Amino acid sequence: MINLKTLFLLALISLATQDDPCFIKFEYCENEETDTPVETPKSNSNLPNCYLSNNDDSECYYCNPGYILNYEGNGCLSLENCEEIAEGNQKCKLCDEHYHPNPTTGKCERTLCSEYNNDDQCTKCYPGYYLKGTECKKIEIPHCLYADSDGKKCKRCIAENILQDDGTCKFPSKLIKGCIDYDLNGKCLACKKDDYEPVTADGACNFIKCKDNEKKVEYCACDAGYTTDDDGQCIGYDGSRYSSNSSNKLEISLIIMILGLLI
Repeated sequence: MINLKTLFLLALISLATQDDPCFIKFEYCENEETDTPVETPKSNSNLPNCYLSNNDDSECYYCNPGYILNYEGNGCLSLENCEEIAEGNQKCKLCDEHYHPNPTTGKCERTLCSEYNNDDQCTKCYPGYYLKGTECKKIEIPHCLYADSDGKKCKRCIAENILQDDGTCKFPSKLIKGCIDYDLNGKCLACKKDDYEPVTADGACNFIKCKDNEKKVEYCACDAGYTTDDDGQCIGYDGSRYSSNSSNKLEISLIIMILGLLI
């Protein structure tokens, strides 16, 4: 039977060896915020949590942030990650992206499924997962977006032309900022349009200079199973986030070494 020390050690090893899903950062230009203060219009509604309603407050048009219109359209409700309420105002009919209504409770729960049929069964999974029956399972092939029906052979990698004949993804040992596709030898085949110039003679992707009213910002190019959040960081389709705190990694490594000597 595994003792507590061993279980703790295995958990620490798992945390210490977690790979960063942000394998390279890309750049793009966005408009700079002006210093001119923008006055937020005041609500015209007397309905609770309603921002905009008609003259007699019998109908609400827009709710305050964090609230949605009720089924009748004359009030606002708080139902987390819900976009549209079902009749009866107890269950969610349509959830935010990456969420799906629980058929029993009506609450929005995070899902690995991107498409459902009319019987509420999963028909397609998010990249990095494959459909097994009606359930989404993680693809264990590194850097694979889509796999065959049993998840054993990759059909599409995070870069189109790194897929090998044996169904694995040959990820380049050296990544090029701005490059979105490589050949099997690691040569850049295409740069990200709009933000980078086409591949240069030396295989680089040069960032296009921002305009005077723009600023350069970075975002992560995420590995399979992850998407980019509003802050440009990687978040797993399952809701997980990666912690890149190097000092914590060092502390964990030291604890592992000490426990390894004691067990």
